[in-house]
Formats: sequence, structure tokens, C-alpha cells
Amino acid sequence: MFSTREEVTDYGLQLTNTHNNICYEWATGLGKSLMSIKVIEKYGGEWKIIIAETNHEMNWIDEFKKHNKEHLLKNVSFHCYQSLHKVVGNYNYIYDECHHLFSDNRMNLSNNIVTYQFNKRNIFLSATLTWKQKENLQAIFSNTYIFKVSLSEAIKMKILPKPSVYLIPIELDNTVKNITYHFSKTKSTVCTEWQAYKFYNDRVNYLKEQYDLTQDKWTRINWLRAGNKRKQFLCDCKTRYAKQLVEKLDNKRLICFAGTIPQAVYLGKELAIHSKIPKKKRLQIIEDFNNQKIHKLFVVDMLKEGMNLVNIEAGIIVQLDNQTRYSVQITGRVLRSIYPEQYVLFVENTQDETYISTMLGGFDSEYVSTINLDEL
Repeated sequence: MFSTREEVTDYGLQLTNTHNNICYEWATGLGKSLMSIKVIEKYGGEWKIIIAETNHEMNWIDEFKKHNKEHLLKNVSFHCYQSLHKVVGNYNYIYDECHHLFSDNRMNLSNNIVTYQFNKRNIFLSATLTWKQKENLQAIFSNTYIFKVSLSEAIKMKILPKPSVYLIPIELDNTVKNITYHFSKTKSTVCTEWQAYKFYNDRVNYLKEQYDLTQDKWTRINWLRAGNKRKQFLCDCKTRYAKQLVEKLDNKRLICFAGTIPQAVYLGKELAIHSKIPKKKRLQIIEDFNNQKIHKLFVVDMLKEGMNLVNIEAGIIVQLDNQTRYSVQITGRVLRSIYPEQYVLFVENTQDETYISTMLGGFDSEYVSTINLDEL
């Protein structure tokens, strides 16, 4: 058991005495970057830090500066996973958010890296990995030690603060016919939200049954696409409720995880961060948030990992997912404040309830409560 981040880091550094390959599977907020910097400082040599996005490089550089270790940067270079093939050689590697490593192509590249390495080190960083990913990691990088500290463990050890997770149920309307559902390119109908959801759900279930029977590749692709359409529809139905929630939390510094670019722009206007705006503008918005010039961020498929955000008091999750990592990463963005609050919108009696069950797998029930939006 540990009682401080420093104790976790000290033990993590001790492990390097006997293990060249270590995976630090730590909850967001425990200091995986600092852990890596300490390893670089202890052993020296040339290091390649592999990152998921180019804007994560500045975050790493800021970490070196924050801990007065910028002199170590002369032996460090940054490369995206997409460019991993360009840096295969006899180097030490740090794989940031290492779950990005597990495509077939990158696994093959990893085999090449191991072939070139002689008495070098490999450090893997992630908030959560599946057992299969760990198995693959240990198969390629021999004797990889997995040092795991989960979100629940970090909270119980009082290293991370206890969060308050508020589940906010909403209902689909079944009275107003204002949704157009397309059966095909030529056939559609106007229906209520609930009727549309039933159409989406029936389509998913039908394609799943067909795939189970045939194991056909294209049926599987259509089934997954139908599932994404259902998820997207549920997210869109939550937009008006998300707007109300943002207004009720107007006095808090918050980050809202939206499902689509139009939804993020509708909720946050110029505070929305997404792939359609220039990188320079995205970084400026993040900098303004961290400098407390602005107090809200609305993001789509960004900032779940690899970026430090300062003094977040609350998080709003509009888009739910069936991946445990997604909820762990998002929650980790919020657990930097003294009394963190997480608000989760979900649609009752739909697939959202399955997503909620997946998400709550990382939480003790004492942190979770269900409230109505008008109770806030």
C-alpha cells in the first residue's frame, strides 16, 4: 500500500533495478510522466518518446520544465505512433498511452525494435490495458513487469480525491413526431424519439443475429456501423439536456465531453475543441483554460489523454461508450481538483444503461448517486 504519489514513484523506480521493460498502468493523475523522467535521469542514454498526437509533445516538455529537468531533453526526441517505423533502432523507448501500440502493424514494428535493442529499456504508460494487450506486450517485450495502480486503488489509498459521480437519467420523448428515420436511401418515416430508437435498436439486433449466423465480414461491418448510428442518435437526444446542465454548472471550471462537432459547437461556441479547427487555435484555447482566462472546455475526441488541464472542478459526459478506457481517461481529467464532480447523462431503458455499467466498473458505489436534472 502507498500513501503518496512519491511512494508510488519511488517504488516504480526501484523496479527498474531488476526490470528493463516495465509497464506503469497507473490511473490518470498519479504521475506517469514524472515516473518516466526519473527513469531517463537515472539511466541516461538516448530516449525516444512515442506519443499519440503531436500536441502531446509540448505537454511532455512542460513536464520536464515543471520538475527542473529540461536539461534531460537533449537526449530525448518525440515521435508519433504513426511514424514509429522511422525510429526502429538500438534506443531506449517510452510508449506514452501505450494502448495505441496494439495494431498488427505496430506489433510487428515492436518485434523489429526488440531485434535491434541491446541492453536497452522500454517503458510503457497507460491508465488501463486489457489482459490481452498485456499478454501481447509480455510476449514481445520479454519479462515486462506490469505495475498497476487502478483508479479505485488510488482513491482508497487517498492518493487521489474521492469523486462525486452523478448519473442523470433522461427519457426519450414518445409524443412528438419530429425525427426522420431512414430505412434506406429511398424509404424513411417521421417518428418520435422513442420510435426512432426502436428502429435503430432493431437494426443493430438484426445485423448481430445475421453476423452470429454467417460470420460474414461485411455483415460485421454493417452491424458495427448500425451500433455507432444508435450511439450517435442517443447522444444527439441528450443535447438539450446537456445545455441545461452546463447552465446549472455555470460557476464551475468544467470540461464537457461531447459526441459530435456540431454538439460541441452548440454547447460551447468558441470554447469548442475539435479536429476541424487549426492546431494553433486548439493549443491557444487550452493555454487560456490553464491560465484561467476561460473556465470551460467543450471537446470531441480530444483531451482524454496526454494533456494536463489545470483546476478542473467538474466534468460532463454526454457521449457514452462501451470501452472501459474511455471512462477511465475522462474521469482522470477531472480527478485533479480537491472535490471533483463528474456528471453523466444517460438515456433510460436504452443501450446507454449498458455503457453506464461498463463505466461504473472502475468506481466504488459509494461515490455514485443518481439525481434528476432539476435537483441541481
